[in-house]
Amino acid sequence: MRNGHLIFSFLHLLVVFLIIGMGLFLISLAYIDHVRMFLLYALESANRLHFTFIGLIVLAVGLLMLLAFYVMYRQCYYQVLMSGTNKTSIDLQLIEQTVKRFWSDKFSHDQHILDIVMHPNQMLEIIAEVPIMNFKEEKKILREVESELSEILKNTLSYEKEFLMTVVKK
Repeated sequence: MRNGHLIFSFLHLLVVFLIIGMGLFLISLAYIDHVRMFLLYALESANRLHFTFIGLIVLAVGLLMLLAFYVMYRQCYYQVLMSGTNKTSIDLQLIEQTVKRFWSDKFSHDQHILDIVMHPNQMLEIIAEVPIMNFKEEKKILREVESELSEILKNTLSYEKEFLMTVVKK
């Protein structure tokens, strides 16, 4: 699980527990008179600044969480099935070096390979970062990458199977 997903799951769990706790607390107020009276007294005698301060803190935490979720999920992921036909077995580090060298030759330094994964069925997945561009240009570039990278993998490593290209848009 990626760190962003782990943080999101943890925060989601905390929010769920907070809502359940609030529900249980409000239900218990109906049956515990002295807590209900204490709460009413505290609300009546509280200074306006206390409510403003607590409200600002809750608002700030909410806005920070919203901003964090936006930053975590602003990337766009998709996979393209690249073609190839034969089976072979190759060291992953060798594949990684070959693909990174191709990627740095093909693109500028601000786009890079994030990860290369070999799935259990020996299918290669390349996770790469590319800039946001229009659909036609992106389609053209991905077709070029497919043909050139397939050719390089075939010629240098004898890798002729299909592979996945997961594109991360920044």
